[in-house]
Amino acid sequence: MDFLGLNWYNADSYDGFTVKNPNEKVNDMGWDMRPIRIEKTLVRLYNRYQLPILITENGLADGDDSDREWWLSETLQALENAENAGVDLMGYLHWSAFDNFEWDKGYWPRFGLIAVDYENDYARDIRPSAQYYATRILEYRGK
Repeated sequence: MDFLGLNWYNADSYDGFTVKNPNEKVNDMGWDMRPIRIEKTLVRLYNRYQLPILITENGLADGDDSDREWWLSETLQALENAENAGVDLMGYLHWSAFDNFEWDKGYWPRFGLIAVDYENDYARDIRPSAQYYATRILEYRGK
């Protein structure tokens, strides 16, 4: 293999075979949100396989866009921490650019940086979190 691809949305905590998440903050799908934990996953994968890592999916269902900026901030900090710990991070693809159809859920989970109005000719609206993400990308490229 040339690299590892990672889809990461949450990190469950277990007690034996039982999920024991704190669920202090959950997304629209009820998934525990602790985005900073991606750092530990990246470090463990890199230390084990010594291959570059491409994050192929990472995001959250957040229809009112109230948590996505926080999620992105925490995630991007975790990625920077992982790189500083020696992880060869090839890139990061946020899921998703647009609201989309989830095969087992339909149209209701809103993962997109850009909202899609399915009732009004698929009109699109750039969410505030997309503006934040664009700013952070430009800051990172400037380093």
